[in-house]
Amino acid sequence: CPRCMQCDTKFDFITRKHHCRRCGKCFCDKCCSKKVPLPRMCFVDPVRQCAECALISQKETEFYDKQLKVLMNGATFFVTLGTSDKSELMVCRLSNNQRYLVLDGDSHYEIEIIQISTVQILTEGFTPGG
Repeated sequence: CPRCMQCDTKFDFITRKHHCRRCGKCFCDKCCSKKVPLPRMCFVDPVRQCAECALISQKETEFYDKQLKVLMNGATFFVTLGTSDKSELMVCRLSNNQRYLVLDGDSHYEIEIIQISTVQILTEGFTPGG
C-alpha cells in the first residue's frame, strides 16, 4: 500500500508504514500510534493498532478483565431481551473464541462482544461482600 489508509499520506523513506495488529491495514505513525494488548490474538504485550481498533480492543480488554471468570465458567441469569416484559432464565457464557456472549435457555443467542456498549451488574438482594 503506497498511502496511509486513514489520512492518505504517501509512504516514503521518512514516513514509514505500519500495520495495525488487529485489522491489518496500513497506516502512518500518527494514525497507528496506539499500543493496546490484544490477548485474544495472542498479543499479551501492547501492540500497535489504529485508533478505531485500539478503542475496540480497550473495551474488550476491560470487559474481559471484569467478567472473564464468570463468563468462562458460565453463570445463570434472568435475561430480558429488547422491549420484552418477560425475563428468561439463561446460562450466559463466553464463546471459545472469546468473541461472543452465548445465552442459552429456551432460546439461544450469540451476541458479538464489540456490539456491547455497556454492562450493568445488579446486586439486588445481596449484601456487599457477601
